[in-house]
Amino acid sequence: MLLILLRVMRPQNWTILLSVMLLSACASSPSGPSSAQESSVSGQWPISQYAGMRLLDDQHGWLFVGGVFRTSDGGSHWQDLTPAPLKSLRYILGTALDARHAWVAASLPGKGVWLFRTTNAGDSWTSVPLTRRGGPISLQFPDARHGSLLVGLDSGMNHEAVALLTTTDGGAHWTAVAGTRPGYFRGPLMIGPLNDICCIAGVTFKDAGHAWLNGAYGVIPKFYLQVSRDGGRQWVDQSMPLSPQESEAFSQVSPPIFLDENNAVIAASFSWQDEKGGEHAQAVIFHSADGGRTWKPELPLKRRDGSGYRTPVISFVDARIGWMRWGSVLYGTQDGGGRWTALTENLIEPWQSLQFVDRRHGWALSQQTLLETHDGGRHWQTVPSPANASGGS
Repeated sequence: MLLILLRVMRPQNWTILLSVMLLSACASSPSGPSSAQESSVSGQWPISQYAGMRLLDDQHGWLFVGGVFRTSDGGSHWQDLTPAPLKSLRYILGTALDARHAWVAASLPGKGVWLFRTTNAGDSWTSVPLTRRGGPISLQFPDARHGSLLVGLDSGMNHEAVALLTTTDGGAHWTAVAGTRPGYFRGPLMIGPLNDICCIAGVTFKDAGHAWLNGAYGVIPKFYLQVSRDGGRQWVDQSMPLSPQESEAFSQVSPPIFLDENNAVIAASFSWQDEKGGEHAQAVIFHSADGGRTWKPELPLKRRDGSGYRTPVISFVDARIGWMRWGSVLYGTQDGGGRWTALTENLIEPWQSLQFVDRRHGWALSQQTLLETHDGGRHWQTVPSPANASGGS
């Protein structure tokens, strides 16, 4: 039985005038270790977001699809760790730092958005109420104490209302640090200065102070990447070395991947028409060697099959070795994205996430299936779903 992944979609027809209240933590299940214990866990590289999954090494990983599951044998067996209030939900948003620390956000019917966190490998969960309405868009913890949650509040007419919440104690307490404030969306969390033009895809924090917001403008040809240097309160457009065609093209920007404190990569796709009406599409890898302050582009990968309208899905294990799913092809690079080799072609179903832990082992999550590779992406096998895998790990 194939895994069903419900994509991270913010509702397009919410007609809600929100009244949002941030609450302190209240436990609906036994608490795990204290924040002091959590803070002893250091951040792990690379830092990025892997929607629906987190592969820790070639044998251990988390899956957040239809519940919360963990494996210690490469997916042959799964342990169901789903918090009781989430067992009847079809969509949750989860992330994990290591084998013990994991967080899940979900919209509970009639209760709003809640966060569930564990510090003991899912043996127990602590629940935290966040907002009365809305839905989670992106969730990230670069270390055991600092985290961010982007909540979708409303959308329509190519605009959206979102709120950014952050925590410094592992998720026990949250603060609204930024939000959109369009004229026809009103609510306590819409405090500015986030852009209200659709569509924000996610927020990535490198540390407590530095964050990047990525997405794709739906109606204007402009590069969608903003940076914050004060913990997400103020945002400005990230200065990028774009070509004349790229600066006036429609773009799709991936979340940045930080390989260490200084080195990071971002992928973007661009699409535009020339004076004769010809369609052009290309994907570009941008590197930073100074913690995201400046970026340098690699040579573009060009295609003519409509791939420019799709966000590249990338994974890098160091500054040179990486993979990119763009359009119907998975590419590999050994020089940081300057040259790409097609590894797997004719991939019909889009991938939501791609993560390699070394040069050979990786996971890919599509709308329907979790896949694994043991040869650097040339061949992929379906990982048994938790419903079909026997026993618990």
